[in-house]
Amino acid sequence: MEQQPPKFYTRLFRWFCEDGYFEELEGDLEEKFYDNLEQKGASYARKIYRKEVLLMIRPSVLRKPQWLKNTLQFSLFKIHLKLTMRNMARNKIFSTVNIFGLAAALSLCLFFVNLLYTGYQMDTQHPHLDRFYRVTHQQKSFRGVDKFASNSFALGEHLNNDFPQIEKSTTVYNSLNLQTNMEGNQVNVEGIYVDSSFFDLFSFEVVMGDPKAIFDDINSVVLTEEAAVKLFGEAKPLSEIIGGESIVKAIVKSPKSKSHLNFEAVGNIEGHLSNVMTYDSTYSERLGWTNSYSYYNYDR
Repeated sequence: MEQQPPKFYTRLFRWFCEDGYFEELEGDLEEKFYDNLEQKGASYARKIYRKEVLLMIRPSVLRKPQWLKNTLQFSLFKIHLKLTMRNMARNKIFSTVNIFGLAAALSLCLFFVNLLYTGYQMDTQHPHLDRFYRVTHQQKSFRGVDKFASNSFALGEHLNNDFPQIEKSTTVYNSLNLQTNMEGNQVNVEGIYVDSSFFDLFSFEVVMGDPKAIFDDINSVVLTEEAAVKLFGEAKPLSEIIGGESIVKAIVKSPKSKSHLNFEAVGNIEGHLSNVMTYDSTYSERLGWTNSYSYYNYDR
């Protein structure tokens, strides 16, 4: 029967030895064991093997717990930090020029990246951008002044009637939601309600149909190309009905990444107002001055 190193001491060595060292050190121990076995016998070989395993119990070989590894890594970080501070203290001018130069370069780089990103995000496809405004409002509270991009519905009519310097004004309500079943699956299409001035101020590339036709019928919508494909595939969806009663009047290019008005569908705001007056007993409050969180006003 072939003689082997004592199994207990082999398992002991595997338990306390660092994984990265185990295979190499175990190979050396076994090589020495078989040499002693051949030259001086099994008893002597096992004795030397046990002795060598016990001598391996030293800090450089012992398996280190995770918390100790983290502590050692933190200690190395502190050492490098101290060396850095000492080098900076010895070379004050050189270090100052390098640090402020790097900070200035990074700041300029981030500034130009933000400039390019902001410019790309602007709604550059709309006409008369230099005279385009979104009306915002502020509210004072115990926290200070809160700023909102939204406004009340009543403001739109007030701007149209009482400010002759405003050429065009439009009101947008961003809670259009259409649900329809396609092949047994419910599909949601989200968008905005707009008034008849919307397509005079905003310019979205028309694929087919006439977007302004939705103002002839409160139960009609304009879809984006992406929404049309999602609902009807490659078929032409003009005059199709979605959501039970909404007729598709036109298709426009999807505004994503080119406009902050991201929508899949555009509906007639008169349809929204009709629903509010029919189903909401507090419609006078929702359409008055007190509700300032649902509507957006754009002027030119």
